[in-house]
Amino acid sequence: MTSRLFRWVFLALIAIFATYVYWWRQAILAADSEIGTSPFLLGYSLAICISYWLLVRRVPLAKGSASPALFRRFVAFYLDFFFAFLAILPWLGLITVLTEWHRTGLFRWVVKRTTSAPDDGWIGGVAMSAFALWLLIYFAYPLKRERPSPGTCIMGYRIAADYGREITAWVALDRVIKGSIALGFWPITLFIGRNKDQGKLWFDKTSRTHAETLE
Repeated sequence: MTSRLFRWVFLALIAIFATYVYWWRQAILAADSEIGTSPFLLGYSLAICISYWLLVRRVPLAKGSASPALFRRFVAFYLDFFFAFLAILPWLGLITVLTEWHRTGLFRWVVKRTTSAPDDGWIGGVAMSAFALWLLIYFAYPLKRERPSPGTCIMGYRIAADYGREITAWVALDRVIKGSIALGFWPITLFIGRNKDQGKLWFDKTSRTHAETLE
């Protein structure tokens, strides 16, 4: 199993979701008053998670050349956010479906209502906390193993430790947070601490990491 193979796997997953939305006209949330999930979205989430795990755990990597490409990193982030979002959102929607089923005795994949329910407060708090934790894990785990994430795999690069360094769990989490800040201030990031020859941005320097192409 190679990174090139997984590139096509994740591109196929994007195409499948685009087809699903186009033909069935079913966005994740059809309206502000609707929330829930579907068997398709739950299965799609499992496909993302299994592909993600295999990519991070099973793909052998050879050392590549430095890759400073900012555009690749920018696109990779949004691709990863797409996969991370659809990996967890169906299960958060399932929590609402099950609690509504328990409250009303009526099972529906999509819950439609115009007023809030007593359980909405704690469900929203749990959902937001779980989503934030999942994003940290999703982005940090490939860094810890120096493997590509789905987004970086599609864009043809990975983040690796500098020579003689190691990406620990804390370094990975620190880099995820700094990378999020850098993305939020991307006009500044373009000009601060960029080293094309070494494939580094400013947060790569502080984390002792660099981007390199997938071979």
